Amino acid sequence: MSSLDVICEKIHDGHGPRWERGGICVACVAEMMNRTDVSVVRKRAALVAVMRVDAVRELLYSEEERRINFISSLLRMLFSAVDSSLLEQTIQVLLQVTLDFPNQAFLLFILDQIHLRWTDGQKASLSSLTFLGKLLDAHPALSQALTSSRLCVLECVCSGLLVSDEDVKAAVCYVLFRIWSFSAAVQTLPDTLRQHMCVLLLHTLSNTHTTALIVNCLGVVKQMCQYSDVVCVLMNLNDGGEDALPYQPLPLILKKLLLSAQDSLQVVSVRCVCAVLIHAPLRFSSSFIQADLPDPLFFSQCHAVYGVEPLVRCLKETLGKSNNEVQKQGLKLLTAILDRQPAAVRLFPTGSEFSTVCDVIVEGVASSCQQVSMCAMQAAAVLLRPNHQSSPVQLADVRRIVEVVMSKFTEHHHTRSQESCSGSDSVTAGVLMQTLTCFDAACRLVEACVCDSALMDGVGSAQETLESVCVFLLHCCDAACIPAVTGMCERVKSPQVLQLFLSVLSRQFSLCPGHMTSFSRKLAASGFIRLTLESKAQLCSGNRNVSLNQICCDFLLKLCMCLISQEHTWTNELQDVEHVLAESLPSLCCSVSDWPSVLSDFPQSLRNTQCCLIYLLHLSLLHGDRFLSDSAVFSAVLRFIACVQDLPVSVLSSVLYLLSITQHAGPRLDTVSVSVLTKALSSCPPLFSCALPLSVLSFIFLYPELSEQFGAPALMGHLSRGSEETQEKELLELLHTHPAALLSILAVACDTESAASRSAVGVLQSFCD
Repeated sequence: MSSLDVICEKIHDGHGPRWERGGICVACVAEMMNRTDVSVVRKRAALVAVMRVDAVRELLYSEEERRINFISSLLRMLFSAVDSSLLEQTIQVLLQVTLDFPNQAFLLFILDQIHLRWTDGQKASLSSLTFLGKLLDAHPALSQALTSSRLCVLECVCSGLLVSDEDVKAAVCYVLFRIWSFSAAVQTLPDTLRQHMCVLLLHTLSNTHTTALIVNCLGVVKQMCQYSDVVCVLMNLNDGGEDALPYQPLPLILKKLLLSAQDSLQVVSVRCVCAVLIHAPLRFSSSFIQADLPDPLFFSQCHAVYGVEPLVRCLKETLGKSNNEVQKQGLKLLTAILDRQPAAVRLFPTGSEFSTVCDVIVEGVASSCQQVSMCAMQAAAVLLRPNHQSSPVQLADVRRIVEVVMSKFTEHHHTRSQESCSGSDSVTAGVLMQTLTCFDAACRLVEACVCDSALMDGVGSAQETLESVCVFLLHCCDAACIPAVTGMCERVKSPQVLQLFLSVLSRQFSLCPGHMTSFSRKLAASGFIRLTLESKAQLCSGNRNVSLNQICCDFLLKLCMCLISQEHTWTNELQDVEHVLAESLPSLCCSVSDWPSVLSDFPQSLRNTQCCLIYLLHLSLLHGDRFLSDSAVFSAVLRFIACVQDLPVSVLSSVLYLLSITQHAGPRLDTVSVSVLTKALSSCPPLFSCALPLSVLSFIFLYPELSEQFGAPALMGHLSRGSEETQEKELLELLHTHPAALLSILAVACDTESAASRSAVGVLQSFCD
């Protein structure tokens, strides 16, 4: 028999074709359910067919008597069947029938049939309770019938909590949960049955050790606690040891669960405590206090009810004493609360509340105990998240925290530098990591203030200005973070420390854009381009440390573009240069020593990467940082220019700069090299509209072939840009070093009346004097 060919030969004769739909005899299906001589497998297959074919169910419903008989047969099987797969399929069909035919009278008939079997010697079975729970899921409004016209059914359900089978009790809890989730049903529930339910649940909780049943029971209790009158009933039920159903008071039950080693039980019990206290904290808190609840654990989950102020007051007292362990645990608890607090619910709505917790954290960071100080830094890092800020953001308090954190770190760094104990490096790395975490959080917060003016609405004149805090953070970064991290990197590079450090550096470009010209030059001159590139090669190759690679690229891009924007030769090429850097930096994880070979490769796919290397070499040499020897750079750039054509202005200007700076380390260009360079320069006239640096001009006039063709255009572009004082000084130096430049500048002077020709005349007058 296939799943879609349901005909029972024993009983099919006489049914006739009118009962068949798609190879399924509806009359056979209905009668098979009542027969004991039909196998479980065949019954289940018949029910599967009923579920799959809508036409079969429609025929079953066509006559009320047949529908009722079919449902009655399924309900009998629900109570009598043993096979779990058959029971599951029976429940599915029963539910489907109620969904196909959602008639209230029909649903009440089902309830009556279940109650009839429960009172006829068949106790509330697991299968029947499971079905009832799913029936309430499918028809929530049916809960109201159970608390009014079919109250007898609900009373039988409650009696299921008195049986020994804990699976049955869990199923009862599910039915009760559905009832208490439907407010209209709760309103019609008699008071006597409400109190009986409370006693039954407390009795069950007092006498079970099964986690699943405890969770189910407490789920019902929590749902019941939405109603203040029920909370009063639960909390007024004192020790029922003398009753027919002995039970313990709810606070004592919850205490035992809080002391258990299972997180799930701790969490659900604390939620119940919160559900009780939210109605009347002053009235019911004494009951929990008398139950001697474990305070730290309780508070860690219930701070949303009590508020965080009690913990802050307690911490302030303990920090003035000598018990470091209590201080550490208190700060860890504060950190956990701050970390888990929902972002939409602010713990510190006013500035004074935020300042109070800042006082505690500042005192904790300043502690002479290293571990206490570290715990306070962890709390500070979480406190500085935007969702914990009052409105407006208390910038003075943010600055206070950063000041004490950086002061403590400087003190630690100075102490460690004078020690030679083993493990000093690892301890310092840990302190540095926590300091950077806190400092990065402060920079992130202030950056959010810079980007969103709404965070600063209402700042008074006495409040710290946003600009002054940004400058303060930049100073801290320059004076404390940079020396510490660069010193550590000389010994060992930590991906975690570098990621935080480069994140901090990258944020400075948003915080203090007006100071970035000098700051970026200082970073480049201090070797930060090389440090970042070497870190990428060492720690990010092979797709390792993806987050570090991303922040390295972000920092390099900001640093390079800030440096490039200061160079006149790239004024019109900024967007193209930024595109090349952004595209090439993420995959650039090779060692600097491999750069010459990359520049010598011919594949077109490497073109942007090669241009990226040219830019980076240019910027590093421009600011006095040499990745490679001058001879290696000179020969690599020559090979690059020999195999690449049609280069953009920005790349050609960088090539000329690199050759001019490093040509002293290599042999004089031969005829072939000069010819290649001449061809490349001839294809890019816009290059000479820029103010080429003096070193490039000197390089051009070093070779007659170049000076004859490009000398005059190069000088004209130079004279058209920049200050006259700088131009005259540089060009006088050029004329004394390369007399051949005199003819070119004369050509510019004799050109049509222009600013460049007038400047050339002035230079010649100074030269003749």
